[in-house]
Amino acid sequence: MSDPHTDKSVEETTATRRQGSPVPTVWIGVILAVLVFVGVNYLGMRHWQRLDWTASQLYTLSDKSRAVAAELDRDVEIVMITTAPDEELARAIVELLERYRGASDRITTDVIDPARDLLAAQDLMARHGVERSEVIVVAAGDDRRVLDLSEVADVDLSGVQMGEAPRLRAFQGEQVITGALLDLAEPEQRRILFVSGHGEASPEAIDRRMSAVAELLGRDNFAYATWGSLGAERVPANTDLVIVAGPTSGITAPELAVFDRYLEAGGRMLILVDPPLSATGALATSTLVDWLATWGVALGTDIVIDPNQRLPIYGPETVFTDNWGNHPVVETLAVIGDPVLFPAARSVRPADSERAGLEIVPLVRSSLESWAETDLETLASIAYDEDAGDLAGPVPLAVAVERTIDPTPVSDPVPVVDPVPTANEPSPVGEETDVAASAAESVDPEPVRRTRMIVFGDFDFASDRAIVNVANAALLLNSLNWLVERERLLAIPPREPEMTQLLLGWGELSTLLAVVVLFLPGLAAMTGVWVWMRRRR
Repeated sequence: MSDPHTDKSVEETTATRRQGSPVPTVWIGVILAVLVFVGVNYLGMRHWQRLDWTASQLYTLSDKSRAVAAELDRDVEIVMITTAPDEELARAIVELLERYRGASDRITTDVIDPARDLLAAQDLMARHGVERSEVIVVAAGDDRRVLDLSEVADVDLSGVQMGEAPRLRAFQGEQVITGALLDLAEPEQRRILFVSGHGEASPEAIDRRMSAVAELLGRDNFAYATWGSLGAERVPANTDLVIVAGPTSGITAPELAVFDRYLEAGGRMLILVDPPLSATGALATSTLVDWLATWGVALGTDIVIDPNQRLPIYGPETVFTDNWGNHPVVETLAVIGDPVLFPAARSVRPADSERAGLEIVPLVRSSLESWAETDLETLASIAYDEDAGDLAGPVPLAVAVERTIDPTPVSDPVPVVDPVPTANEPSPVGEETDVAASAAESVDPEPVRRTRMIVFGDFDFASDRAIVNVANAALLLNSLNWLVERERLLAIPPREPEMTQLLLGWGELSTLLAVVVLFLPGLAAMTGVWVWMRRRR
């Protein structure tokens, strides 16, 4: 028979153990939870990631922007000064700045509202010499670029008079900010010469047919000037690229010989030639056509017709295409999917050449239903005629030419006579000195040079009246950057913000009201009553 006192003591001890045993477990759980919380936050701070859920990827940096940010060799501060930080444009810029900050540890960002933080705004404006608000300052040490917010976006003000807020139509923040970063990262600008003297266009020409191109060149850190090639013996030194933009008269043989020597030495050229709409036009560019043939480029005496790709108010000679070739210049454009518009173009296709080592790749073509019309006198009744020499589609409209130039071989070294050994120095009997190997090892290998040229069968696509269309500016900038071997700097097209609208009928609104106002709250109340009744039992 058991002792009741002993049983009671055992029960109390067991109860005490049951009550006391969870205490260490609870504290261990709390400590582990705190450690997990701290660890997750630390990892999130060091390896954070922002996602862009917009359909147009409005806030996603392009490969070009990430490359420029990753290659910064000094700290850069990007600050937006604005009195309206809550507006749509300011919010979009703030989100974009966060992307830049995440792309490089050297980039810091900030947003200052003079109305809320006057002292900080005055200090920043004094340090960087800024006298106005509504700007973005991109600064690296004493070097800075000041960007107006008006450059960042295309704002639709058509509804302001009706009481509507300004609408963000196209966001170009990444274009201008990356351009400023590139300007800071590459203080030495690439130099472009626009050939003049044959009716060509240039950003400095009086006709101002390329004023928009001047702005694009500035954003991508190019310096440009006009160069008269007539009478010149050579292309000026330190020239990175020569552009012939829409000549209307003949280029002489001595000038073409200068171009030849420049390209043979690893030069770069961009040539844009409009279609010959008359026999006179064909004659004016005949010397250039013959010269390009020696470089494996057949510039057709024709005009490309694409009736199945016609646009409203445009004629059949306007080519609207996204039929891209396989080349670094157009890789990003093929991914983006935007087409390019050529107001009038001639065919440009690869051809046989006596020069060895030429690599010629078409960049863009017209559609399968197009053709190159050779009967330029009767364009009013155009039709494909194979017997007349018309080229069937798809017709190449631009080609890229590249040729690798072998490094200049090292000349035969001068024989070296071994010095006479001194009395304390043994003679190198039986040892052979390889003079040629020693000389080769002492000479640094010359970097590989490449001749590069791009030929477009249309100038107008780069003129002021067409450069703003679809992917025209992106195609031109990609061509320039490839020619000067800046392939990593891919053009950034403006992003179009998505305008998402939810339109519901009366029946859908009634269903939504019943679910949100009646069903969900009622379900929560019923669940609470059920739990209460269960606990009462």
